[in-house]
Amino acid sequence: STGNIVSNYWSFCSSPNSPIVTSNTTSNIFAYPVFYNIANDNGNYYGFIMNHYPGGLLRCNYGNNFSQSPTFTSVSNTSVFPTYMEDIQLENQNGNWYGIVTAGASSLLYVLNFGLTLANTPTITNLGNIGSLAYPHRIRLINSGGNYYAFILNKGGSNITFLNFGNSLG
Repeated sequence: STGNIVSNYWSFCSSPNSPIVTSNTTSNIFAYPVFYNIANDNGNYYGFIMNHYPGGLLRCNYGNNFSQSPTFTSVSNTSVFPTYMEDIQLENQNGNWYGIVTAGASSLLYVLNFGLTLANTPTITNLGNIGSLAYPHRIRLINSGGNYYAFILNKGGSNITFLNFGNSLG
């Protein structure tokens, strides 16, 4: 064709109708938030934000609807978690909620036990440096055959640590 193009419409979706995306941004909730994990706990949605510096964990309670603004609760502070916190993975095991947390520069691993609901304040266990962690950055939990496995990406060693938790995270 000839002439000037005034506008174009490109759609890479299977449907020409695109969803309407809205945003709701909350600012100044933490100094250096790094990783965020969301879980559905009996119809209520909770997000957990790790604070890289000076440490800490923030719970975002969305209730049963993501379109509402969450309420924020500090779950821990720097007296519990060291600085340079990194990732968190959440898992429900037989009705109990657990969070596995990597602590970057200190090369530590933590287990959070929330009990029956993510709304609880967790008990926190420092597992120490297990599996030769070197600035553990990201973590993924896998449940296979009733056993829990963790794959941890280490920034400091440029490697992956594999942990076998057996049949219990607690």
